Amino acid sequence: MAGEGAIVDRLRASEAGRVAEIIRGLPEWFTPNAAVEAERDAVSMTGFAARLGGVVRGFVLLDERECCVEIAWLAVERGFQGQGLGSLLLEAAEDYACSRGKPVLTVKTYGGMDYEPYLRTLRFYRSRGFKLYEVIDEYKPFGGQPAAILLKRLDCGQPPGSTLEEPRRGPAPRPLRPGSPDGSST
Repeated sequence: MAGEGAIVDRLRASEAGRVAEIIRGLPEWFTPNAAVEAERDAVSMTGFAARLGGVVRGFVLLDERECCVEIAWLAVERGFQGQGLGSLLLEAAEDYACSRGKPVLTVKTYGGMDYEPYLRTLRFYRSRGFKLYEVIDEYKPFGGQPAAILLKRLDCGQPPGSTLEEPRRGPAPRPLRPGSPDGSST
């Protein structure tokens, strides 16, 4: 079973140091400066933690936008990867997005198609329903490296075929008055 024995709940600001530790332990995915940025974001962003035995083994940090929720960070400690914790964290992110009325989840990740760790990352997201939206060749926040933008349309309990927005409704129709084809009394 995915993430057996894991508990996913809200990440506390006091756990920001643990977020940085996890990031530092994954140098093939994150630059050394990323740990400082993730620790800062763990204090200010909504986050969820995957815990085993009460210890944070993975986390996701979310940035709420006007139309969607963006996954700003998602990482699972090296020795705990492949056990379903990332999938549980994605489920928490999806539930959060739906609870906020945002039926789209997005993520930006390294978009170089020649680096194995990120090919695994892309396979992970795609296997969980994300679609590649765009690859930006020189994305400044990634130091001019390529960035892949992926999107996932969430169900959020909407009936099949519903759109992202509620239907726009005009003013209520006026009742017609008897006696004229257009409802006027003249």
